[in-house]
Amino acid sequence: MNDLSEGDNQKFSENLLNFIFLMGINLILTPFKKYIKSYIGTKLINHMKVKLFEKIISYDVEFFDNNNKDWINQTMNSDIHTIT
Repeated sequence: MNDLSEGDNQKFSENLLNFIFLMGINLILTPFKKYIKSYIGTKLINHMKVKLFEKIISYDVEFFDNNNKDWINQTMNSDIHTIT
């Protein structure tokens, strides 16, 4: 706005075009940013579930005799979502 008050319409127009251009680029790239975040988050959660599952199946049979399968599943899912 300083440029406009000083009478430099050319400079103001350039700044306005730059602003519009940058906003357009941001508008185009925002869906890609959201997709990449979602993709990485999904991959991370799946990787953590696989690692946790591998750890759980390495336990002795006694662990499964002493713990309810529903509790194991619920704990596994809630812990992963708490971490992420």
